[in-house]
Amino acid sequence: MSLSTITRCISRLRKRSGFSLVESLVIISIVGLLSAYTISYSNVSRRQTEMYVSKAQIGQFILKAKSLTLNTRTRGSLGRPCGYGVDVNEALPPSRSSLTLFSYSVPTAEVSQGLGGSCLKDGVLRKEQVEIGRNGLEKNTVESFELPQEVEFFNSATRVGMVKRIFFLAPDPQTFIWVDGSADPGALSGRIYLITEDERASSSIFVTSAGEVSF
Repeated sequence: MSLSTITRCISRLRKRSGFSLVESLVIISIVGLLSAYTISYSNVSRRQTEMYVSKAQIGQFILKAKSLTLNTRTRGSLGRPCGYGVDVNEALPPSRSSLTLFSYSVPTAEVSQGLGGSCLKDGVLRKEQVEIGRNGLEKNTVESFELPQEVEFFNSATRVGMVKRIFFLAPDPQTFIWVDGSADPGALSGRIYLITEDERASSSIFVTSAGEVSF
């Protein structure tokens, strides 16, 4: 084989060693699709993780209110709350949904004047539970907790029994549950519904009349 023939073969191999323009475009497209899928899957996974973490935190928040109530041994004593509860605060984006841990106590003036030292009225929790002053209860915020931006409370016609407020009355504790659309704590149980911002995942927390929380 002559030197010129060898040179021509090497030149052809060099020309065929790279990718053509079409092949390069195909590879770039495939890499782009895989990257987009990976990013999308990562975002969905992150939101689902945020939701499961939020569920655990909400459960702990409710149980904290119950625990604080168990440590309140007397009902309506001067300077001591009747019990603790949790408000479920829905919000529309960009605001963030939240929970509020609060306590109810009999106004000091009522106790000192002998006007009644109980959070109960005729055997049930006072209907004036959110009012302050005579014949009402003092409501004091203890702690607040905001859900992450990716998670929010979900309430609609298909979500029956959405919990709006839970209160534990010392010393038992006795559990009172308000659900959506109810002015009085007459519900035996209820659910707190959660949904991710992209609406790809949803879940709920079940609260019983005994103050038990399940997922």
